[in-house]
Amino acid sequence: MNRIRPARIFLLSWVLGVAFVSVGAHAQAAPDQWTWMSGTQQQENPGVYGTVGVGATTNLPYSRYGAASWTDNRGNMWLFGGGGEGLPYLNDLWKYDPATGQWTWVSGGNPNTGAVNSPGIYTGLGAVPGSRSFAFAWADNDGFLWLFGGEGVDATGGQGMLGDLWKFEISTSTWIFVGGGNQICGGAGNYGTEGKPAPGNWPGCRSMGASWTDLSGNLWLFSGINGYADLWEYNKSLGEWAWMSGSNESLYGVYGSLGAPNAANYPGSRIGATSWTDKSGNLWLFGGNGYGANVLVNGNESDNGDLNDLWMYSLSTNEWAWMSGNDSVTSFTGVPAVFGKLGVPAAGNVPASCSWATGWVDNAGNLWLFGGEGATGCGNLWVYETEDREWGWMNGPGADYCGNESCYMHYGSLGIPAVGNLPGPRTNSSSWTESNGNLWLFGGGGALPMNDLWELAPSLTATYQTLPPPTFSPAPGNYKNYIPVTMSDAVSNASIFYTTDGSTPAPTFDDFYNPPTNPLWIYGSPETVRAVAHATNYYPSAEADATYNITLGETATVAVTPASLNIGQEQALSVAVSVSGASGNPTPTGTVTLTSGSYTSAATALVNGSATINIPANSLAVGSDTLTANYSGDTNYDSGPGSASITVTAPPSFTLNGPAVTVARGATTGNTSTITLTPTGGFTGSVALTAAITSSPTGAQYPPTVSFGSTTPVAITGATAATATLTVSTTAATTSAVVIPKRPEDPWYAAGSAALAFLLFIGNLRRRSGWRTLTGMVVLLLMLAGGVLACGSGGSGSGGGGGGGGGIAGTTAGTYTVTITGTSGAITGTGTATVTVQ
Repeated sequence: MNRIRPARIFLLSWVLGVAFVSVGAHAQAAPDQWTWMSGTQQQENPGVYGTVGVGATTNLPYSRYGAASWTDNRGNMWLFGGGGEGLPYLNDLWKYDPATGQWTWVSGGNPNTGAVNSPGIYTGLGAVPGSRSFAFAWADNDGFLWLFGGEGVDATGGQGMLGDLWKFEISTSTWIFVGGGNQICGGAGNYGTEGKPAPGNWPGCRSMGASWTDLSGNLWLFSGINGYADLWEYNKSLGEWAWMSGSNESLYGVYGSLGAPNAANYPGSRIGATSWTDKSGNLWLFGGNGYGANVLVNGNESDNGDLNDLWMYSLSTNEWAWMSGNDSVTSFTGVPAVFGKLGVPAAGNVPASCSWATGWVDNAGNLWLFGGEGATGCGNLWVYETEDREWGWMNGPGADYCGNESCYMHYGSLGIPAVGNLPGPRTNSSSWTESNGNLWLFGGGGALPMNDLWELAPSLTATYQTLPPPTFSPAPGNYKNYIPVTMSDAVSNASIFYTTDGSTPAPTFDDFYNPPTNPLWIYGSPETVRAVAHATNYYPSAEADATYNITLGETATVAVTPASLNIGQEQALSVAVSVSGASGNPTPTGTVTLTSGSYTSAATALVNGSATINIPANSLAVGSDTLTANYSGDTNYDSGPGSASITVTAPPSFTLNGPAVTVARGATTGNTSTITLTPTGGFTGSVALTAAITSSPTGAQYPPTVSFGSTTPVAITGATAATATLTVSTTAATTSAVVIPKRPEDPWYAAGSAALAFLLFIGNLRRRSGWRTLTGMVVLLLMLAGGVLACGSGGSGSGGGGGGGGGIAGTTAGTYTVTITGTSGAITGTGTATVTVQ
């Protein structure tokens, strides 16, 4: 069993550009990925011809479709002629060497210098076929390339259908005219006897038919313009044509039973069919535009149109067998494809009705089909497993077709294979199979021809894993708001395709041209998303479903643990908050804060729907309160509160207070105040008391002194208050005399001063000091003398601090504040008492 490649997802876009340089010896092709190898992204490009016979990576053929193409026995690829709609016919011959990535212009005219619509030269060393398109082409085992007929220019310059047979000898680069007419013609040829070669037999002038080379190197052709439903062979050893099968009169086919060979069977006449020769030498034919069986369709005789029938002709039995597809043209729009799963060949799959598609045979003998025009779904890449007799849709836009190949063509980077690359659903391209089994595609087009070259390496025998199903985020369930749903897969390069209408997800043209939006916004309720994954070198995943219900305004449930709290104010507190949604909903992911009458915490993010918030000691006010957890909602839920009752008690302590006391200066009774110590918070213990004057009248003298004496410390037991005595002492006013001399009365005081001044004066005279020094001495002498005089007038003054009587005023009258401090271990308390002094 030749199992074929897995699914491939292509993200497609039209990329404009002018690059045409070949990449040279190309990089290793990646399995199942297209590689743009050379040429331009422009239609109707003139190419670069270079020098005849000299290969170069910059060389490039003129844009064209309908060219003849061959693969020689060394793996080189050859191209001849072709043209375009409304364009002239060409007769240039090119060779492409995949090993070097070089095009070589071998012979024929350069259309850029006017060499178009060239007549054929049928004799002499310069013989060359005339310009033409849609010719039949073969490559034999002896190194010859063969060419027959087509639509082009004859020896006289006339344009029409041709019936000439040519061969090109690669070793000498020589064209040889083998036979047939050298002028255009319109009638059928000479059929002779069916199955019998003869010198006079000839298919006539025709084009656009199918051609094969069998394993012996003989040449086969079928139908085409001017042909009936006829199959022909050219026997090289005899140099003769033979009409081998089909009708020389009817255009309709004879289908027989599906899958059953029969000598009476044959396909209907057609143009633009795709043909292959498998590894067993059997000839295969698909589709094209023409005639099916002569049957009634909707009460009318079947007409011609695009077909999707697959045929096999066995050379060993000379019998046709109808292998798959429809036996007639069922409608003007043709037969749509049956795709099945992308990348998985299966019974029942079948391509759409298509003509002018491109075909290859891989090294395992499987048949590959690409592009073409016709029914909905034309333009994809298909493979037919000749051993298992199954079609597989391998890549492309699926059922959608935009009608213009450029609308989902993507080149990528020159020489770099990539998942997203795609040539687009072009027609009339030239194709080759390289010796290593890689598939090559050149040119073709739609309204205008191209000259780009592509390569694809098909997977043949690889065994692939199946992708895991897609996953959804957020999880299916009920949500309070419209939500974005992201689909992903465990394989990083996987592409996700989905539906929301209940249908089976499969890639369509819209998916390729505009990749599906991911994430997908969910607005409905309920809404089911069905998704599959595709990736390089994997089989598509199983389908995964997810259903979402949107319930606007749904609120999460918030719980605080514990729900009832009783703590002391000096204690730190740890509170657990949990937030949950409805059954089946995702876990809430918002934040929570705690509030009370005196406290608000910072917002804390939920982890798995829960959070722990720590409240520092002394943050809550004493008394009964409600601790509320406020949940700030996320995209799934509205905000919501939860609460716990809380009672906060004061810490063990005591209060100090005492009555105001009035005392007289110097009084020995009535100068005490009873200070009361009241326990709080269950306080018990011994309290040491101290007191200090902390506020006095302005300018106060002799302030009171305060003390507790032996009444401290105070013992407190139970809830009973205790007392201590604060004693206040003041200073009484007095009238007794106190002598305080103003200066010495000793007569030596004056005499000594005068003597000192005199000696200083005499000393300076002896040193002959200057007049400034002498002046200073005189001033000092006068000052000392003045002092003597002043002392002499001291006497006994009255009042003041003189030598007379007097007293003290005592403690200044007024109001004093006493601050009382109690200390019991780490607990302290303060209070005040007022003392008024009279």
